[in-house]
Amino acid sequence: MRKILTALAASALVVTALGAPTAATAQTASSSATHQAAQHQALLKAAKKGSVVKCAKGSGSHSGRCWKLLKSQIKVVVVEAIPLENKSRHKKANMHCSFSRTVSKSVEVGGSVSSSVEAGVFSVVKVNVEASVHRNVTQSAEQASSAGGDITLRPGESVVCQRTFGHVVARVKQTTWAGSKTESVILKAKIPASLGVRIVD
Repeated sequence: MRKILTALAASALVVTALGAPTAATAQTASSSATHQAAQHQALLKAAKKGSVVKCAKGSGSHSGRCWKLLKSQIKVVVVEAIPLENKSRHKKANMHCSFSRTVSKSVEVGGSVSSSVEAGVFSVVKVNVEASVHRNVTQSAEQASSAGGDITLRPGESVVCQRTFGHVVARVKQTTWAGSKTESVILKAKIPASLGVRIVD
């Protein structure tokens, strides 16, 4: 009988030992949830200050979505080029940059994203870069040709009429939460700034 009681006591100790981590696990989960809630509040507070964070309308402690600008860079690329050359050996030539197509550029966000996400990314970039950015930019062939103007070339001289696209390349962190679930993703975006014309020797 004494052996049976001893065995039961040992079993009780094993059960107690196995059950102990459950409380620790719950405490860890609670700590993690508290930390996440603090992060969400920090994002919402930063968004109200108009800093590098913007949040979707209606975002709160229970659910929401915010965007934080991590990095941005202004770039200019050539989208069309027209070479001009005065092949005369003795006479000057008046030439003109004649472009033939309309160029349109819109906000691009990597991956398949909704219009609301695209708008959020645009909003956080817009308030944090020096360049004047737009959702869409368009330049007709006539506008580009007029901007290029007339050019007088000396004998044997050549130039290139270039249409340029100025834009902001950005990396934005998107944080979405609902209840205790939080998801973060890094989005790469290209935000239009301007379409122009330049003459390059």
